[in-house]
Amino acid sequence: MGGERDGSSVPDEVWEEFLRTSADGAGDAPKEPSARAREEAARLRAAP
Repeated sequence: MGGERDGSSVPDEVWEEFLRTSADGAGDAPKEPSARAREEAARLRAAP
């Protein structure tokens, strides 16, 4: 492969690092509440 894949200019080391970090997920990205949690929050806001 020699650092290039099908004409790509991304070195193998950079590509492997990307694959490792992307497989782990976003990590610090905010977690969206579930539909059940959103419905419960809306119900509690609507309650007197």
